[in-house]
Amino acid sequence: MENIFSFPLISVAIVNLDGKSYLKTCLESLDKLDYPKNKLEIIVADNGSKDGSQEFIRQNYPDVKLIENNKNLGFAYANNQAAKEAFGEYIAFLNNDTRVDKSWLIELLKPIYKDKETVCAGSKVLSMDGKRLDFAGGMINFEAKGFQIDYGLPIEKDIHKQLRFTPFVNGGAMLVDRKVFLDVGGFDEDFFAYYEDVDLGWRLWVLGYRVMFCPSSIVYHVHHGTSNRFAEDKLSFLKERNAIYIAFKNYDDENLSKIFSGILTNIYSRIFVNLKFDYKSYYNLTNVNFDWLKYESVSEPEVKPGSGIATGPEIKPLSESETKNKADSVVQKSAGVIFEKEPLGSLMAVKNFLDELPRLKEKRAFIQSHRKRDDKAIFSYFGGQFLSVSPDAGYQRAQVDVLKSLGIYEAFEKRIKRSILIISDEVVSNEMAGPAVRVWNFAEVLAQQMNVTLTIPNKVILPEQIFKLIQYRDEASLKELINQCDIILCCGMTFSKFKSIRNTDKYIIIDIYDPYNLATLVEYKDETIEKQFDVYKSVHLTINEMLYYGDFYICASERQRDFWVGMLAALNRINPYSFNQDPTMRKLIDVVPFGLPSNKPIHTENVLKGVVPGIEKSDFIVIWGGGIYNWFDPLSLIKAMAEIGKIRSDVKLFFLGVKHPNPRVKKLSLAGETIELAKKLGVAEKNVFFNYGWVDYSRRQNYFLESDAGIITHPEHIETRFAFRTRILDYIWAGLPIITTGGDSLSELVEKEKLGITVGAGDVNGIIEAILKLADDRQFYSKCKLNLEKVAKNYTWEEVCKPLIRFCKDPVANAVRQNLRPDQIHTGIDVLDITAKGGTSAAYAPSAVKSAMSMPASTIGAGKRGAGYLIKRFFHHLFKGGPKKAAVVCSNYLKNR
Repeated sequence: MENIFSFPLISVAIVNLDGKSYLKTCLESLDKLDYPKNKLEIIVADNGSKDGSQEFIRQNYPDVKLIENNKNLGFAYANNQAAKEAFGEYIAFLNNDTRVDKSWLIELLKPIYKDKETVCAGSKVLSMDGKRLDFAGGMINFEAKGFQIDYGLPIEKDIHKQLRFTPFVNGGAMLVDRKVFLDVGGFDEDFFAYYEDVDLGWRLWVLGYRVMFCPSSIVYHVHHGTSNRFAEDKLSFLKERNAIYIAFKNYDDENLSKIFSGILTNIYSRIFVNLKFDYKSYYNLTNVNFDWLKYESVSEPEVKPGSGIATGPEIKPLSESETKNKADSVVQKSAGVIFEKEPLGSLMAVKNFLDELPRLKEKRAFIQSHRKRDDKAIFSYFGGQFLSVSPDAGYQRAQVDVLKSLGIYEAFEKRIKRSILIISDEVVSNEMAGPAVRVWNFAEVLAQQMNVTLTIPNKVILPEQIFKLIQYRDEASLKELINQCDIILCCGMTFSKFKSIRNTDKYIIIDIYDPYNLATLVEYKDETIEKQFDVYKSVHLTINEMLYYGDFYICASERQRDFWVGMLAALNRINPYSFNQDPTMRKLIDVVPFGLPSNKPIHTENVLKGVVPGIEKSDFIVIWGGGIYNWFDPLSLIKAMAEIGKIRSDVKLFFLGVKHPNPRVKKLSLAGETIELAKKLGVAEKNVFFNYGWVDYSRRQNYFLESDAGIITHPEHIETRFAFRTRILDYIWAGLPIITTGGDSLSELVEKEKLGITVGAGDVNGIIEAILKLADDRQFYSKCKLNLEKVAKNYTWEEVCKPLIRFCKDPVANAVRQNLRPDQIHTGIDVLDITAKGGTSAAYAPSAVKSAMSMPASTIGAGKRGAGYLIKRFFHHLFKGGPKKAAVVCSNYLKNR
């Protein structure tokens, strides 16, 4: 890739054992990677090959670092060797019998780059001809056995096309933070082969990290190309033993003893699936007969209905040749008990576990003492908790009985996952504005904790996610989705559109991160005063209703929270009952600001410098990272750029978006005014550039990474004080020093943490000075970059969503949802009276809510309004809705009295 500014050094480790015939294909594919060659280190750890592999590498690939072992030390040991000798910030592990797609490495890097939690990513693995799935994510059953999802599935039926978290990834096609890998102990070298990746993945989750399946990273694999070296009994031993090791090390104290008893029971059950030993005949003490040694079972024992008496299995005599063939598989005979090779492997696995218990206890102690997640959080990623290892029907029936009787089903299912429905009013597609980005990330974060459905107004064009993505078309389709969930999360305007939301008994979370009652004051300021008041009244009534019905509210800053607390108090939502329930009111309203990805952005394509006509590679780019809305002040910025253009031709301004992706969003006049001013001052397409469309959400990072500073300017008014300028989070994510007008909460963050420069509202000279300082003062610029790095970790989506997750895990029914008349809600009906009618004491009790919700509407507020009030309501509805509307309202009022 050309003109990419920075890539981390990555080491690729390949373990080889007599794989000379595969190495050329593998190493040549690495040479064609779409990744800078000077940022790539290739290491081959050879485990004592006898086929000339070492000489082949030395002669044909002198740049490859070769580690030569004199014997086969195992997959885990050799990979750990490579990791210790590597210099890369990340290390990729690759099987020698593979070839990689040219984008294999960059696609693996994207989701984990500079991420402190998601530190490991795994590829989708296909058969060498690309026709079938080899690995598309993993599952773990309760015995710690790993399973490959949809192994062997024809590629035409592949549905695994979306990033998702997974319990483990393929150890022969993965990328991991090298320091983390070594810190957690690397692959367990006691395993020798098989399930090392299952163990590593589980261990990473326990220790607070996350593992991701990355389907856009493709590896082609010759299945068992070099690993088909073990006889079935040795293979059985390795898988059985290693799974026991994994379970013993990784289960938490609460679950280990219960689940481990089930594991051992299942192992012994499997032994007797393959061990044809008629113990009932052998131990028939009334008729001792050893003739059974000459027979073989051909059916399972049966129980006659109602008798409770087991009959022996159907048997057939063995011929001499069959007896000889059977003898060839016998490895031990003692007292008439015959052990065949495969069941012996399972038995010896348990013996090995007991022998190694002291060392295993040390490993377990390390993992458990550093545990960051309990089993409840991890179990949801297993995916195949109760998958059976054996296809034998009798064994499977016994497994179900064991799991139930030992309480293992309960251990995995006791964490009842709640279902949350997130309703978006914005278009969710490749091009997304702030509100859509917000709900999308809510869905991704919450899906790690519960079942999530994100329902959107547009046709679903995005691929499968870790959450459900469904279109709603009308009230009926939305109501059906509401009936299937436990919790609803929506924004205020969505709440006002659909009666199904307010009429439900589900928990309601309302997102009020955008104070649109203030935003509309600015948005409609150029309309007639009549139009302004119409909009204001509509929004005012909607917000009052919204603040009445919600159980939990989330806003973007502490300043916003103070604003909304005042409004809630005016509606008596904050009262002695709610105070006694929660003196902090954090269970009623808390701060969930806009977030940013936990991984760092990485440049994947050139989009600005040297691409947009008029923008050179050496230019200093200032980016306006979003749309142009009426509550901003881009005009002062255009004037500043006109002055800068007279003295500096290398300073350019780029507006990221002009046309909003949601066609229902009102076209705002300021965008046109900004473009016209740029043309009038002669700076358009000279040192001011506009993207007249909208940038795909998945590509936006390229524009930020090719920019040198981010800017946002706005006038001084009430909306500014309570706003949360979400695009500043993108600047922080990309490490862009920031220029912003003061007055809002994020500008205070910029000042406090020294992330850039704040200027006064409308201060053209201040904007000029700020841009030139960032362009010229490299020491100041570098300090801003360092400070941005420190602040970014506090604003990841996982971090900011903690209050939201907390409520969803333990929701509280805060709202007193009586179906009041609109005029009662909007005039501030006294919810204290509603609650008190339920017969509560000063201590708030949920029963009071239920009691109040069952009251007839006619009892609420009755006798509190006189003739004056009725006259006022009559004239209000007369002017707003006409005589018919006024008559209906008054008639209903008199009936309810």
